[in-house]
Amino acid sequence: MATISEGNRQAGERMRAHHRAMLDAVRARVGALSADGSTWTAARDALVAHVEAEVLPHARAEEATVYERARDYPHLRGLVDAMVREHGAIASLTGALAAARSPADALRIAGGIEQVFAVHAGIENDVMLPALEADPAVDLGAVLEDMHAVADGDVDLDVGAIPHAQRHRIILGLVERLRPGQALVITVDHDPLPLRRQIEAIHGDGLRWTYRARGPRLWRIAIRRPASRS
Repeated sequence: MATISEGNRQAGERMRAHHRAMLDAVRARVGALSADGSTWTAARDALVAHVEAEVLPHARAEEATVYERARDYPHLRGLVDAMVREHGAIASLTGALAAARSPADALRIAGGIEQVFAVHAGIENDVMLPALEADPAVDLGAVLEDMHAVADGDVDLDVGAIPHAQRHRIILGLVERLRPGQALVITVDHDPLPLRRQIEAIHGDGLRWTYRARGPRLWRIAIRRPASRS
């Protein structure tokens, strides 16, 4: 059994504790939704606001930091892809919850959010984090600091770390979840004009594409959702 450094052990425990707190907060809001049918719209809106303000920004930050580090392990790459899809499922369910028009529908969708998040957090705690903790080349505390930095600001993504066939799908998923004023900053070894055309076809002028570096070795592009429309 691999020896885990004290720093990695402490960082892993902090991450697990945060997952527990997040899950408890989701469960409390789902419980409020089921407790009193007369105030279900307020409880629904409180859960939607919580997921959009806390859970999904955390998910974006994980994808850009913890998950990208986990992609270094071939046996975890498929798991990482599945967990990114689960983030997308939580986002989709949250959108459906916001549109729910009856207490029964709202409770059913909210229960789905809780179940997906509970399974997701369990897999991350029990499968992904142990691999990172046990690797002496990983400073999990530094990864955690990077995750907090990303959660508080723009998302940096080294596209070269993603399998080529999956790049556009992952980038488009991250772009969909950008908050107003936030940017996805990608680093890539070529000018990704096909990606730009795809984003413009989907979002029109709703996103801004800005070059921060134009080769010859690396391109860095900020894809930003404006804070306000002019």
